[in-house]
Amino acid sequence: MKQGRDYIQLFVEAIGWKDSLESDEEGKITKLATLIRFDKRLCRLFIEAYEDARRIYVFLYLPFDVDHSKRLDALQTINHINFRLGVGHFEISDEAQPCLRFRLVIDLDGVLQWDDRLVGCMYDAACGAVKQWIDVLQAVSTKALNYEEFTHELALTHDKDAS
Repeated sequence: MKQGRDYIQLFVEAIGWKDSLESDEEGKITKLATLIRFDKRLCRLFIEAYEDARRIYVFLYLPFDVDHSKRLDALQTINHINFRLGVGHFEISDEAQPCLRFRLVIDLDGVLQWDDRLVGCMYDAACGAVKQWIDVLQAVSTKALNYEEFTHELALTHDKDAS
């Protein structure tokens, strides 16, 4: 039975990256850390396998923080977006300087064999969500846009697409 680290290694080899995996001393946690570019913005990517929990996580950290005065707008917008996502979700950390990330997790427990493209599919889903929403999230997390303006623009776009 393959371990989480095996799926991450298959992904790295398939995509042709030269990044190496890091593991803890017991081999229970394996991590890949690299940067991904969305237009001119670099996001930090972490893919982590926790063998004891039999889970694989994909984290994409967006390259901007959430302004404290915009936290409520950002949370409302994230809730609006998350409701529409098929897999994974955006979240804001509760640190002193809140950061925004996309998180996707797969539980490997109870499955004898996953497709070798598992991590690649997780990566594609995470990148697709970030690519679709990064501009809105940046605008709402800074001072450029509030939640009401976001939903108004979204309604206008929906109405335009429907006609």
